[in-house]
Amino acid sequence: DSYLRSIIKKKQLWIKKKINEEKDREKILVKHKSIFPFLGRKITLLISACKKNKVLLKNNGLFVYCTDLKCAKKNLVEWLKLEAKKYLVTRVLLISSKIKISFKSLNLKSYRAIWGSCNSRSEICLNWKLVMLPKNVIDYVIVHELCHIIEPNHSKSFWSLVKKYDSKYIENKNWLKKNGTEIIKF
Repeated sequence: DSYLRSIIKKKQLWIKKKINEEKDREKILVKHKSIFPFLGRKITLLISACKKNKVLLKNNGLFVYCTDLKCAKKNLVEWLKLEAKKYLVTRVLLISSKIKISFKSLNLKSYRAIWGSCNSRSEICLNWKLVMLPKNVIDYVIVHELCHIIEPNHSKSFWSLVKKYDSKYIENKNWLKKNGTEIIKF
């Protein structure tokens, strides 16, 4: 006991310095609080210092625990991609079944300018960032890409088909034009 006390006393200044550094680091991280869009909800994003990296969604708070700020966005993006995969795969399967337009495959990608695409082989690609949009807008993008399987262009027939499956497609399309630019840059 006395031996340990002597070491602690000898290293007292160093220990205090390290404790203060950790407190300062925590203060910096905890200050990062903002509103973040997720599936049509505005949730509070809180970044907090922690020895273990993790992301938790509780009520209206998205808690990003990380060792430093550099890994905060990386952890958030990884979490969003996982959530996007769960949500978008389920939605595409449901909507495809509902409107009776089948597709060959679905891939999630990271785009900075488009929300989705569909090729001549009925393969759909969706931007994982869709998970940050309202659900009705996500559904519009899914319907849009599924309709490209039947009409591979943006003709009058194509838009009639989209309207058949999404009566509010113009509102959703306009919402995307107005609000999507900032989100897609994330």
